[in-house]
Amino acid sequence: MAIQACKELINQYETKVFQYQKVADVSEQLATFYRSIMTKERYPREYFRVGYYGRAFPPSLRNRQFIYRGDEWEKIAAFCERIQNRHPTAVLLKSNSPPGDDILNSEGQYLQITAVAPEPDRTQEIFTKGDLIADPIRAYYEVNQVNKFSFSRPFRKASKSGNEFLDLWTEKTVLYSEDTFPSLLRRSEVIRSETNEISPVENALIAMNTKNKELRSLAKKYGAIAADIAVSGPSQKVNANPLTMSLNGAVDAPVNGGVPMYKQAFFDPKYVEHNPDKETLVRQLRDAINEQVRTRLCKEATPLEAMSCVLDGSQLFFSFVFACR
Repeated sequence: MAIQACKELINQYETKVFQYQKVADVSEQLATFYRSIMTKERYPREYFRVGYYGRAFPPSLRNRQFIYRGDEWEKIAAFCERIQNRHPTAVLLKSNSPPGDDILNSEGQYLQITAVAPEPDRTQEIFTKGDLIADPIRAYYEVNQVNKFSFSRPFRKASKSGNEFLDLWTEKTVLYSEDTFPSLLRRSEVIRSETNEISPVENALIAMNTKNKELRSLAKKYGAIAADIAVSGPSQKVNANPLTMSLNGAVDAPVNGGVPMYKQAFFDPKYVEHNPDKETLVRQLRDAINEQVRTRLCKEATPLEAMSCVLDGSQLFFSFVFACR
């Protein structure tokens, strides 16, 4: 918004009131904003869906949903507390399922609050030009200039099969807000929604693609750090925690099983035999796993000696866990 305001001011000063010194001053400020996008660490704000249900709410809120842009560093617990403080008699619903008529037509107040993920338009040039667009610029548009958001909830479609990954269906709800964020207002009403079911193999593919994207970004980031150090030597302490956490999560996932469980669930020939419509997704999942193996997060990608033993061990683990033959 600040950049857009600067551009409008420059246009006014240049073409309407002809104050060229003001044009120069605002242009310098505009340059500072652009430079900050490229050089400063940015911490994106989170978004939340709030549903206001029950006849006790005023008509402007009653049985409507809104998207909120959270405060800086605000997580869902703090956001829930803030909204509940505004409506102290309201009951916070624990489920993300659509409320029934008993809630919608009740004489009380009910709140339904959910963290939602921004869904940028990936057909924009900012996302289609690959490495021609710097990562900080693309990262900005991942969470800004958006009016589409989503959240998912797991559900079980049939009786248990004995493999949790074969039972892990999710219902994805996509919400469209009236306004594009960020805007002058901190909230915007939901004007349209749609719901889709995502199959277990699709969930696995989404998880792998998300992790691959994260690893590629980290490889690029720490590769640039290594190149700078090779030229000019270390100038400041480098935080390697994001790399270690992401890499450990990729090669050893004790909580949800990760790649070994994906292979067991979806690479069994019986799965495609019983689900022939999922053959393409299984092939894409195999390709995504192979891509993760090829992501070169070796010790040359980071100059930190402390990472060497972790990365050496991880390479051995990769070859054992990720083999897809």
